[in-house]
Amino acid sequence: MTRKPNRLIVEKSPYLLQFAYSPVNWYPWGEDGFYQAKKENKPIFLSIGYSTCHACHRMAKECFEDEEVATILNEHYIAILVDREERPDIEQIYMEMAQIMSGKVGWPLTVIMTPNRVPFFASTYIPKEGDGKGRGLVEILNLFYTKWCVRKDELMVTVDRVQDYFRIRSEQNMTSPLDDILLKQAFDKISELYDGEYGGFGETTKFPLPHYLHFLLRYGLFMDESDAITMLENTLKGMYRGGLYDHLGGGFARYAVSRNWLLPNFEKMAEDNALLLRVYLEAYRLTQNPLYFKIAKETIEFIKRELLGPEGVFYTAIDADYEGIEGKYYIWEEKELHTLLTEEEYSLFNRYYSLEVGRFKNGFILNRLLAADSELSSEPSTISKIKDKLLSHRQTRSRPHVDRKILSKVNGMMITSFVQYFMTTDEETALTIAEATAQFILDHLIDDRGRLYARYIDGERKYYAYADDYAYLIEAFITLFLATGKVHYIEYALTFLEDMMAYYTDGEPLAFYFTAKDSESLLYRHQDAFDGSTPSANAVMAMNLLLLAEIIDHPKLEEQAITLLEKFGKQIAKYLDFHIHSLTAYLYYKIPKRKIVLVTEKITPEVKTLQRMVWTKCAPCTLMITLQREKIKHSPHFSFYLEDPHPLALYICENYQCNDPIYSFEEMVQVLEQVLKNQ
Repeated sequence: MTRKPNRLIVEKSPYLLQFAYSPVNWYPWGEDGFYQAKKENKPIFLSIGYSTCHACHRMAKECFEDEEVATILNEHYIAILVDREERPDIEQIYMEMAQIMSGKVGWPLTVIMTPNRVPFFASTYIPKEGDGKGRGLVEILNLFYTKWCVRKDELMVTVDRVQDYFRIRSEQNMTSPLDDILLKQAFDKISELYDGEYGGFGETTKFPLPHYLHFLLRYGLFMDESDAITMLENTLKGMYRGGLYDHLGGGFARYAVSRNWLLPNFEKMAEDNALLLRVYLEAYRLTQNPLYFKIAKETIEFIKRELLGPEGVFYTAIDADYEGIEGKYYIWEEKELHTLLTEEEYSLFNRYYSLEVGRFKNGFILNRLLAADSELSSEPSTISKIKDKLLSHRQTRSRPHVDRKILSKVNGMMITSFVQYFMTTDEETALTIAEATAQFILDHLIDDRGRLYARYIDGERKYYAYADDYAYLIEAFITLFLATGKVHYIEYALTFLEDMMAYYTDGEPLAFYFTAKDSESLLYRHQDAFDGSTPSANAVMAMNLLLLAEIIDHPKLEEQAITLLEKFGKQIAKYLDFHIHSLTAYLYYKIPKRKIVLVTEKITPEVKTLQRMVWTKCAPCTLMITLQREKIKHSPHFSFYLEDPHPLALYICENYQCNDPIYSFEEMVQVLEQVLKNQ
């Protein structure tokens, strides 16, 4: 039977479009649905998901394609569908409610609420029928509709409690000073969560948590804590060994559902891969272990091949499902391998990738769980040839769905990671891609008034940016400036900061709301520093403020960074493991830092030599700024360097004070060697 499209057919969101022919009479989030709910006196059924989510597909198939469920929803509810990646502001509120009401979080998020948007039920994936352990969706829908009709006073008790909760939350004072003890306590907390056998944190579902790894690297380096580096390296190797890592095509799945990282959820998120690329590059610079460079190189090749769109910007995610089966695109059937490979190749491939260990349903997950550490970084040429053959064959399969939303946050992350890849490897292509992505954002995601937007699809930008869009783009433009010395990049970063101050704060003490003051008014305007799968906007902004303070010699920005962190001091101290990136920023504030300023007529081989000395070392508390004299003439932040007429000068600065300039290239090399040795 061919269905007529519903009102979602005019939407741009890939997720909403997946439901455009659903029998459920869906509304997008907006006044039309809320007006109709009030007019018809119906409760609202809200479902929040995203287009590459396996559980979302599952619930759609089991429930929303089912005529019985559709009939109940259409007759008794106003059904509203939200793409969480377009509207993380909505997701944050109702995810918090799900945590409180049911203890269940995840996607799809399932909420039943009043026409005024106040929830009285919130959970996650729900099957159509119950299983003895919990109610199914049909039973839940009928139960709450009955209550809505004949026992609404019971529901209103919950509604009143929710409203009281948000009122108290908005008035809560979380300000408290930070101290060094918190850093040790955070390290101890991570140590408690750490899996000493397989790496990572936790025992069942394991997320990579790149912000934990960033913290461990810095804590180990600056606090001389070898156990932190051990945890970092064991986790980096553990994630690579299992099926979380795509051994054929590179890149990481979102999480693993087995302790040894073998069984992934198969979904690949751009944000995860951007942040993990950064971690592996830093680990390589610290240890010079070729394994970490191999993983970084394969990951960036995956990103360029599968997530970089023809527009020059990065898409959001790749679906776990293929032909309706989770992971089928990545799994190899034994018969298929025998068809594609010679017996000798199969035998070698079988041993190298431990196929029997990775047996999953009707096929194999490639893994290196049985390989010794010393064997991980080496790859025989015969294996490389087999991989090329199988990857070419895999690419003949119909590709899993790619969510082609262009998100400012994700592209900010990618710019930073690609620039760091360039700085580590000197591969110009990575920098070219990063600069092109930045230009696309400037051209297409900013309106005539200078306001940044969160997403772009098919020529349409929509939704005022969220705080994390700004935070990650400011980080990106800072990194571009450090890599290129192009002054306009730091000016963009400072302009974005001004916008955040204007639209995302309400005075002192400084902290950023997640949404702009002129964005849609929701139940609650979030202002917190909780890290999720990615670091929070406020944590990233604290680090951005510290970096900007150093770059433009502006101590006031450093003061604002600490004020920002202390605004969440009570929250940080109570939930250390949910504020690790805030503590990474605090650690950066506490340690001695150096700034290297190189002023030159042009980029010469000598300049590149000096840059490479710094960029190829893991020196996270050393900034290097390269300034070309012609390009800083009109800069309010750097033009004073022109008072010195020498064509090449090097300054070593600490605490907003610089030593006398060095003019001899040979002496510059010697000084940098000493600076980096003492890092």
